[in-house]
Amino acid sequence: MNKCIPPSHRLLALAIASMVFAVFAPTIVQAADPPTIQSLSETTTKLQISIDSIWVLITRFLVFFMQTGFARLEAGFNRQRDVVNALLENFINATVTILVWWGIGFGIAFGTSAGGLVGIDTFSSVS
Repeated sequence: MNKCIPPSHRLLALAIASMVFAVFAPTIVQAADPPTIQSLSETTTKLQISIDSIWVLITRFLVFFMQTGFARLEAGFNRQRDVVNALLENFINATVTILVWWGIGFGIAFGTSAGGLVGIDTFSSVS
């Protein structure tokens, strides 16, 4: 009775366990300290950073798999000789998107707030 666990279930379990650990790790580490206003404020800040990081990772995974889906769709609609060009186009699209996020998007998403709407610093991931 040797049942094989599908790789997708293993990855899903690993992803869920990683998210739970990332969210609760700051709280577990500071559980030995007596709670003060400052420690609660720091814990809240660390929890917010953990949740923001998890959200960014989840959306990155979704966009990555969306790119693979588009690659498969375009490969199915093209002739065999044109598939390499379609895949190269998707690869370049993902590469340019990563570079633009690194240069501009991170600062807008996580920079110091200007009127509560967009960030105005930390562009190119430099504080």
